Amino acid sequence: GYQIQMDIYVYILRQMKFKVSDTAYFLVCNGLKTPEKFDATLHFDLTLVPYDTDTGWIKDKIVQMKEVLDCKEVPEINKFCEKCMFLDTGKSFI
Repeated sequence: GYQIQMDIYVYILRQMKFKVSDTAYFLVCNGLKTPEKFDATLHFDLTLVPYDTDTGWIKDKIVQMKEVLDCKEVPEINKFCEKCMFLDTGKSFI
């Protein structure tokens, strides 16, 4: 999910005529469990993870999204989509 989000940010910034690198970086912070006591201090392991962005898929996806928005009928629920299933299941509680 974060990679898709980064691809979209790069695409948008390039559409706005900004010069954006093909390589993005994610800073991953994981809490360490090694200290024997808390002492109101948290310790983290930091890792910088490079990611080569891919914006080639975005334009076609925007066209598909627009087609769905322009449809006269609501599309079928995607049984593999977590959000679709959440919304569909939520209808039974109304």
